[in-house]
Amino acid sequence: MHLAEYYEFKALKAGMEIGYKIDKELKLTTTTGDSYYNCDSDEKGWEVETKDCVLCLGDVYIPKGLYVTGHTCDFKFFYRMNKVQMTEWDKINVLNTLLMQEKTYRRDKIEHLIQNTPDISIVGLKHNGNTVTEIYGFPRISAMLYEENVAVHYEQVTDRGNYLKFKVYTRYGEIKPLNGCCTGHLNGRWDWYVAIDHIEEDSDTITVYLRTEIRDKNHTYELQNIVIAVNNKTKTYKIISQPDDKTLASY
Repeated sequence: MHLAEYYEFKALKAGMEIGYKIDKELKLTTTTGDSYYNCDSDEKGWEVETKDCVLCLGDVYIPKGLYVTGHTCDFKFFYRMNKVQMTEWDKINVLNTLLMQEKTYRRDKIEHLIQNTPDISIVGLKHNGNTVTEIYGFPRISAMLYEENVAVHYEQVTDRGNYLKFKVYTRYGEIKPLNGCCTGHLNGRWDWYVAIDHIEEDSDTITVYLRTEIRDKNHTYELQNIVIAVNNKTKTYKIISQPDDKTLASY
């Protein structure tokens, strides 16, 4: 967990799990309403009501759910995790899946966050308690896509061709797959490209439609949408539609 920043506190909604400290012990509670600015109290400021108590800015801790979504850092080599020395102009984009909000940090800001929250965990980033030491690579064929109440991470994997591997997150954390989390295999000359086309949502289900293309140096072809259905009750997801093996084998 980390201490909520101003922008994070303002984005708190009813039903979110947050943390707070009593006698140095961290406890979890659930918000019962959206955060609001209390201008009627003696000490005006931002507050949020929870099942346990009313908390102010400076009291609230955000559970894990931070993911690197992009950066401007240079790598000498490309591995899954890459050693890096940030310059003062470099930026790192971090998505908070609890709030479904992205924030950009320059080197001084990300170092301030790390140094003031030594136990902070950001997926796709390693640090030594003082500065960033490694960042997740493969920016061309992996990305975290997010919109509204869901985020989808994809990574292209090469093994007997190229295929996509997915992870899905809602505001409640990572969602488990029901029927596998991968596409079929594509000839290794092709790279996958996906983006959110649109999302349909009701009280029980979030359905994500991913616009899907394959590309090589000279050609781009649009394929059938990959469709992922998230069950909010069971906190599971399944791929309900994707390009079939026969179609993929034709390229």
